Amino acid sequence: MNRQSGNVFFIIFIGIALFAALGYAVSQSMRTGSNAGQTEKSTMLATDIISYGNSIATAVKTMMVVNGCKETQITFEDNNGTSYKTVSGAYDYTNSNAPTDKTCHVFNPAGGGVTPRIMSQNATLLDSDVAAHNMAPKSWIAQYGKFNGIGTETGAEGADLILGIGFLKKEVCIEINNKLGITNPSGNPPTDTWAGGRFVGTYADSANDFNTTATQGKKAFCGTSTGGDRFMYYQVLIAR
Repeated sequence: MNRQSGNVFFIIFIGIALFAALGYAVSQSMRTGSNAGQTEKSTMLATDIISYGNSIATAVKTMMVVNGCKETQITFEDNNGTSYKTVSGAYDYTNSNAPTDKTCHVFNPAGGGVTPRIMSQNATLLDSDVAAHNMAPKSWIAQYGKFNGIGTETGAEGADLILGIGFLKKEVCIEINNKLGITNPSGNPPTDTWAGGRFVGTYADSANDFNTTATQGKKAFCGTSTGGDRFMYYQVLIAR
């Protein structure tokens, strides 16, 4: 009788152990699946941002080659307020150098024909995460500035036309760099200074920004100029 009781307890113990092992395996599987799902989501969002940046870069190049637009005539007007601040509304991109027929307007059918849009909230921070009057998450900005290893880097003549999209979540920023073959130092996006100015038809001299090994000579990458969690996707539209 005692032996039978012992066998029963042993069987129950084995059952409990197997059930615990099964529960652990299921938990790990769900965790792995969740991580894989998040990575896949970040990859899709990264692809969308890179694609939008490329569409603007292609539009600028086409307007210069086909429409004969000069570097100073490119304009980001008519963007339906998609480039804006957390408060006080849209940035003013009025470029007095642009032709009146709008053949140098990035967001006009007569020019680049790009559809103005904001980024997915899934890819960006919330407005409340960014200080007032700063560029708002989901938004973009067109600036002049210098990236190390791009163009001549001399005086105002060496300032490039650069698109910035942000402010992005870190995991999306990292995935952008992964797709572009950019190193994320110690698992973090590159960090350096950025002091470009909003582009409205003129270029000005500025310091060489993003002077890092990871971004040297790169025309597109994601990084932060704040050292914090506000990440930007940068793409050179015109290298000068």
